[in-house]
Amino acid sequence: MKLTKIKHIKDNKNVIKWLINLLITSESSYSPLIEEINHPTNNFYILLINNIIVPCYIHVEKDKALVLWVHETCRKQGYAKYMVNSLGIKYAIAAPNSILFWKKLGFKQVSSDKSSGPAIMCR
Repeated sequence: MKLTKIKHIKDNKNVIKWLINLLITSESSYSPLIEEINHPTNNFYILLINNIIVPCYIHVEKDKALVLWVHETCRKQGYAKYMVNSLGIKYAIAAPNSILFWKKLGFKQVSSDKSSGPAIMCR
C-alpha cells in the first residue's frame, strides 16, 4: 500500500470525477465530501495498491484529518487505519457514523456538535 497526493496522479481530474461518482452512488449524505474532493489541495491523499487506486481518500491539515472516506465495499480492510497511521494523524473531524472507528484507533472524543454533527477527536 502507498499513499500519494492526488495532485501527483497522472490524469487526476478523471480520478476526482471517478471518486465523486462513487460518492454520489454510495453515500446518502455526500455533499460535504464532494465539496472537499472538488478542491483538492496539497494535503489530499489517495491510496494505491500495486498502482491501482483504492476508492478512498483522506484530506488533512498538518496532523488533523478533515475528511476521511472509504467506499463501502472497501471498509473493514485496514485502508482507513493505514492512511491515519501513515500520516501521523492526531486530531480528526469525525462524522457521527465514524466515531466508533476513531475510538478503535485510540482517539477520544473531545467535543461534538449538539445537532448530531461532526465530533472532534484526538489521541
